[in-house]
Amino acid sequence: MSISKVDRANYGPGWAEIIIGAVLAILLGVLLASVHLILRPVATVTKLPDPKVLPGQVTYIEGSKDSYRGQGWMRKRQAFLDGQSIEVTEEELNTAIAKPSDKPAAPAKDVLKQKKKKEEEPKKDEPYLVPGSLNFRIADKLVQVSLPVRIPLLDTSVIIQAAGTFAKGSSGTFEFVPQRFHVGSLPLHKVPGLAEELVARASKAEAVPEDLRAAWAKVVDVRIEERLLKVDLP
Repeated sequence: MSISKVDRANYGPGWAEIIIGAVLAILLGVLLASVHLILRPVATVTKLPDPKVLPGQVTYIEGSKDSYRGQGWMRKRQAFLDGQSIEVTEEELNTAIAKPSDKPAAPAKDVLKQKKKKEEEPKKDEPYLVPGSLNFRIADKLVQVSLPVRIPLLDTSVIIQAAGTFAKGSSGTFEFVPQRFHVGSLPLHKVPGLAEELVARASKAEAVPEDLRAAWAKVVDVRIEERLLKVDLP
């Protein structure tokens, strides 16, 4: 038996082993707590409840996707590309990012046909994460951006939501600055710099048309008034 084994048997673990064990235990605890908060259900509501009614509960209000109220988006988009200042509503923002799958549901007969066809197709391995559709909401002088994500393996969904304003970044263009950022019930904005880094990475990954990107680079002011996002060009 080696001397180190004899010492450990006689005197127990050394300080280095105790410190490493403590650090690993803390990291494991943080990881488990984070997973618990991420999977903790978020209360979907239509208006903010009294904090005394739901103390500590993370809530979510979806922005309006009324396509009738959002039909002015294409006109305002063209005006923006032509160098005009614009103001947009949450309905117009949601119309701008709407996917074909966000269109009104098909008749029940067509839905049954599609379901039968899907059942007949060979099954494919589902991805670990299935993102839904982005959603915008404008309220309380903040723009909220949210994304539901389904986790097939756990048969559950998680809502990622950030609320913030706009300010000029290091590149000289206006960037979204989150004041709150939740993944499920996990408040990532409480970790200094983490929410901003995640937003920056998401912005780079998001495909934005070159003409809109070029026009956005010329913006001189972005502000939120009432339920409107106002974007000023020179």
